[in-house]
Parts: sequence; C-alpha cells; structure tokens
Amino acid sequence: MFIRIDPDFLKEISTHNEHTPRLYFYGNAWARNFFWRRLEISHELMLKYVNNKENCLDLGCGNGVFLPTLAKTFQNVIGLDIETREAEKILVKYGSDNIKLINGDVHTTDFGDLKFDAICALDVLEHFKDPYGPILKAKEWLKEDGYFFTSLPTEGFFTIMSRKLSGTKKPFDHYHTGAEVEKMMEKAGFKRVGRIVFSWLFPMYFISAWKK
Repeated sequence: MFIRIDPDFLKEISTHNEHTPRLYFYGNAWARNFFWRRLEISHELMLKYVNNKENCLDLGCGNGVFLPTLAKTFQNVIGLDIETREAEKILVKYGSDNIKLINGDVHTTDFGDLKFDAICALDVLEHFKDPYGPILKAKEWLKEDGYFFTSLPTEGFFTIMSRKLSGTKKPFDHYHTGAEVEKMMEKAGFKRVGRIVFSWLFPMYFISAWKK
C-alpha cells in the first residue's frame, strides 16, 4: 500500500530546508502529482523484485515522505539523512515502531553487521559532488541478493522546460545528470535489472532496480 502524505501537513511542518523539495506540497497540483508518482513507481519496482522484505534503508530519506509506505512493506526500516527534523514529525503522525531515523552522514555511518534486502536512494545521488562514495557504501550495506533502487533526473532540455512551466527551479546542488550517475553505478559493479523511464512527453526521470 502506498501512502501519500497530506500536502497541507507537509507545508505545516516544512523547515524550508534547502535540501528538502517543496514539490511534495507545491501548490501546482500537476507538478505535485508528477513528483509523487516517482515514489509510487519506485515502490512498484520494490514489490516486483524484492522477495525477502526484512530490512530496508531509505538513503537520503529527506523529509521522510516515503517512510510510512516502506514501513508497510518491510519488517524494519531505517531512514538516513543529514537533516531529519521533518521526518521526525512525519513519524509522529504516520509512523510505526518498525522505523528508525538516523541523523547522520552516509560517509561516516556504520551499520556493523546489518545488511539490507533493499536500499533506495530516490533523487539523492545527484546531490553529491562525488556520488561514487555513497554508491560504494550502498554496495557494502546490501545483501548479496538485495536490490538497490534509484530515481535520477535526466536533466535534459525537457526537464528544464518542465521546471519553467511548473514555476520551479533546478536545485542548486544537482551536480550530475541521471546518465552520469548510472555510469558510476555500473563502474561500482552494479547491474541494472529493471528500469522505467518516467516521462512527461519526454524522459524526465530514470527509475531503476540494481543488483550487485
């Protein structure tokens, strides 16, 4: 079951953090629905590929909008981000006792012997100046039969045009295109096993499932 967080609630708890996208509660209904659809497609891929739904990591969970859905899908869920204030409020309203939030940096976080059946980094990796480090961390944390799910903006001409039409701006820290990040995934030894090119007239996001 996919859970959409109430946009009025998201607006209410917003800290206006520069790392948290406004599109989940943006006034433009078309832009908001389009942005939520990325997560719905990612969830559909998880249901299709992941058989053992024990442990899941939401890498770069942001304001935590995906966590309630993951909590309904997996036995144990961890949300990792350098800013978790909004996610904490979402868990109070929508949360479950099988979700743990970690306010920390991917580069210094240590999960010990814990391995994950699924890791998702949805519109996250392009925000790193060097995504290769977080990609290798995800590979280290993933079970041998686990899956890594990514959503990445194409950053093509039509992405630029859609932002103009919806009245939004490109985040200042979109350092890489989706294609560039996917090349780093392959360099790190990941193999893509499923992909949906999410489009509005033209490709806007690459949503993919990967294995080690």
